Amino acid sequence: MAESFTNNEQIDICKAQKLEKHMGEFTSEVAKYRDSSKFRYQDCELKAGNNLEKAKACIGDYLKEMARDNDSLFAFSK
Repeated sequence: MAESFTNNEQIDICKAQKLEKHMGEFTSEVAKYRDSSKFRYQDCELKAGNNLEKAKACIGDYLKEMARDNDSLFAFSK
C-alpha cells in the first residue's frame, strides 16, 4: 500500500481484496445460478401474459429452481 493513502482507504482496499480472495469465486457462482433462474422466470412470465394459472406455474417453477440452485451452491461451497 502506498504511504499517500489514508488509513481508511487502506482498510477499504484491504477488505475488498480479502473479500474477493475468499468469496470471489462463490459470489460469481451465485450470480450465474441466480441470473439463469431469473431469466427463465422472466421468459416464462412473459409467455404467461395475463393468464393467472400460467403465471402461478411460473412462480412455482421459479421456487423449485431456486431450491435446486441452493443445493448446487451448497455443494459448490464444500
